Amino acid sequence: GALNSCILRGNTSSDGAGGASLDTGGTMNNCLVVGNTASSTGGGVEIDYAGSAALNNCTISGNSADTGGGVELYEGGTLNNCIVFGNTGITGKDIHKTFSGQTVRFTCASDGVTNGVNGCITNNPLFTDAGAGDFRLSAASPSINAGDNTYAPTNVTPYDLAGNPRIVNGTVDMGAYEKMVVTATVVPSNGPYAGGNVVVITNCSE
Repeated sequence: GALNSCILRGNTSSDGAGGASLDTGGTMNNCLVVGNTASSTGGGVEIDYAGSAALNNCTISGNSADTGGGVELYEGGTLNNCIVFGNTGITGKDIHKTFSGQTVRFTCASDGVTNGVNGCITNNPLFTDAGAGDFRLSAASPSINAGDNTYAPTNVTPYDLAGNPRIVNGTVDMGAYEKMVVTATVVPSNGPYAGGNVVVITNCSE
């Protein structure tokens, strides 16, 4: 099965998988997983023995567990175009891998990935205001245009979690939210551009 454009928030597990468990496969697309807790592994999401399980363009932040505060990849599982950042764990704050067979591509995380390998980055994604629950990307985010369109879930939905186009400016962003570009066209009445000239102003910090 699949979860599309869902928010999983504030759940607690006395064992593993605070937000979601993908044990025998399944897919999560354009989902936000935030503020979940597990006593053992996978505060946000846990993937166990599920080689076909995948997270595509998901944002996973503010979760906690002893191991794999954000995501626990026990054996198998794939992360594409995700942001797994700002989670808490004793072993593996953001992404923890136990055995083998995992694939992590074009994903932003502080651990569990190597900067520059498979398109992954370790920089802070610079959310708009994570403390206030706003996990959209700010204008300076390194996750903008840092995903790979091949793995974007546009076959499921052409929209991101907020209902905006999933791909803007030609390349998908990492995470559940696509950064929108606000463009205004102005015809000045005075100054150096007066007399019918058109000035286009692009503001990426909506």
